[in-house]
Order: sequence, then structure tokens, then C-alpha cells
Amino acid sequence: MLLKERNDHFDNLYEKAKLYKETFVEIVFDHTEYVPNDEDQTWLEQYGLVKNKNDRAVVSNNIYKARFIKTFFKEAKAGEEAVSGRDSTSTCTLGFL
Repeated sequence: MLLKERNDHFDNLYEKAKLYKETFVEIVFDHTEYVPNDEDQTWLEQYGLVKNKNDRAVVSNNIYKARFIKTFFKEAKAGEEAVSGRDSTSTCTLGFL
């Protein structure tokens, strides 16, 4: 239910996560070492998006992880389709003379 709910809390955190998207995604997938002086990690931690757990940077709430990663990948897919000139509903047909 919360994953699909639109509210100011998620909207605000999403804008913060977007600022440091690469680091956020790295933390989700790469089991990133927690580095207290890493500027991106510090900002994400300040916003409550990540935390230190056993010397690893981890997303502080699984709802944030699921919601924001899904959105980031949708945006990336839409960007790729825009660059290639097609959308997800188009089909490709090949014609031969």
C-alpha cells in the first residue's frame, strides 16, 4: 500500500535521493562500505535515506529502497526509449523489398 501511495514525505525524499541517485543505487546493489567522510553518503544519511550497519552503508528503510529504485529504473528506461526514438508501446517491423 505505501509503495503506491503519493504523499509529501515520499515526494520530498525522492527529490533528495535523485540528487545522489548514483550513490543510492550503488548502496542498494553493491554492498558499499560506509565511509563517514563520503559527501554523498553523508547527505543521504542526513536525509534519513541510508545508515551505517556493520560498516556498510545500507538503505534505512526497505520501502525507500523498493519505491525509489523502481522509479529510477523506470526513468532510465524512459530516457533510453526517448533517445532511441521509440516508446514502450511501439513495435518494430522489418520489411524487405
